[in-house]
Amino acid sequence: MMRTLFVVAAVMVVAGCRGSAEALLVRVDSETAGDNCAQGGVAIRTGYDTNNSQTLDDSEIDASKTKYVCNGASGTSGQPGAQGDAGVSGHNSLNKVTAEAAGLNCENGGSKIETGVDLDDNGTLDAGEVTATSYVCSQSAAEDYYFGDITIRSDDDLAELAGKRVLFGSIVIEHATAGDLTLADLEAVTGDVVLGTVNGGEGPALRALTPVRELHLPKLASAAGLYLNDYPELTVLDLPVLARAGEVRIEYMSGLTTISLPQLKRTNTLSVRQNDTVASVNLPMLTVSRVFEIEYNDVLASVTVLSTLAVLDELDVYGNELLNDCFAHALQLNAAPRWGTDIYDNLPTATCTAAQVCAPVTGVMGLSDFYQCNNRLAFAAAQTFCATIATGASLAWFESAAEWTAFSSAVYDGQLFSDAWIGYSDQATEGTWVASGGGSTYDPVTDTTITFWAPGEPNDTTHGENAAQIHWSGRVNDGNAMDAMRFYCRVP
Repeated sequence: MMRTLFVVAAVMVVAGCRGSAEALLVRVDSETAGDNCAQGGVAIRTGYDTNNSQTLDDSEIDASKTKYVCNGASGTSGQPGAQGDAGVSGHNSLNKVTAEAAGLNCENGGSKIETGVDLDDNGTLDAGEVTATSYVCSQSAAEDYYFGDITIRSDDDLAELAGKRVLFGSIVIEHATAGDLTLADLEAVTGDVVLGTVNGGEGPALRALTPVRELHLPKLASAAGLYLNDYPELTVLDLPVLARAGEVRIEYMSGLTTISLPQLKRTNTLSVRQNDTVASVNLPMLTVSRVFEIEYNDVLASVTVLSTLAVLDELDVYGNELLNDCFAHALQLNAAPRWGTDIYDNLPTATCTAAQVCAPVTGVMGLSDFYQCNNRLAFAAAQTFCATIATGASLAWFESAAEWTAFSSAVYDGQLFSDAWIGYSDQATEGTWVASGGGSTYDPVTDTTITFWAPGEPNDTTHGENAAQIHWSGRVNDGNAMDAMRFYCRVP
């Protein structure tokens, strides 16, 4: 009697585009007598664990790679002998599959298959019971993977990557056949994808006789970095499934008109800078970026991002003269980047709604009626904008010493932003500071139990600085009401 022990061995794990990390699995099945094995035997089946179940399912088997280990032909039967005494029961035949490291038996690793008889009937094929050993070697390194960095300077270099799923290294692109570079099978690059120079490196990008005008990586799902820098010949960028990249820097690319990364979900740094011809940036699936930079793109008029995008460390959107930056203010409210935010010198006529740029003050006791607004407006325009939040809303006023102290302390501690308008002005009468709204009888300007003004303030006697600006110290400066600043509003 023969019994086959079913064992699955994982021989290679790679992060690629087949879902998440996938293993190449091996399964050994009993094979009945038939076309594949006249006397029966075992079938050795392989395939990728596409559902990450650690079991090679029938639907995952690559039938073209199935191998058979067949039993030998039975010998000629002899003449029947005399009936003897009852013999000892036979032993089961077992198979054992273990991973085989890359070496003499398998250049790229694979599986070792041992067969034998379970002489001690313990259900395990022990070392002394092995009667035959065979190997199923992985061809994946030759078929799917490329090890090492590569620079594409010719068609021969491109041929090196034909059919490769994973590049264990970086790729520098300097050449394309007829201007079109397509790597149809490449799914993952453990290093960087580079066209031009990295991080604005010194010197111009190298130019081949056939420069890259179109870059198509239809299956690339992950890379350590994507660097496109100072390469004006490129006019088409096609990365439809790129989901993760440590850094994405697209800078000084004067040939592109659109940047679309429709599946990009996570990156540490996203930088789109000084691209003279880029009119739109499309990042509809991006959920997390530590640093987000959109800077000095002359004709950029559209940026598509999720309103829930979390920019964790630094948010910079400035110098884009045609770009409505309301989306950036909304991102700042969503995540409050810890290293700071710079949003300025974008489309001057952009009109944001209060819902996009203003949020209630939270986390500071006693200030639940206050709103912080991230767009920058002159004092009078800020006053008008506050009125859109609710009936009776105005630039922030204070109704008690406790309110002022809570607000001042929160600014000083960094819980609330500074260099922003609050609702006090001496526009009507120089030196007489009054609230611009609210109707409260409390006056923090004259309350001697608190400190309202910063040292030496107010210091204007020519009526040029007639609006109250909260300083980082939690005290107030008199500022030029025509300056554009962030501001605080309050609802009744």
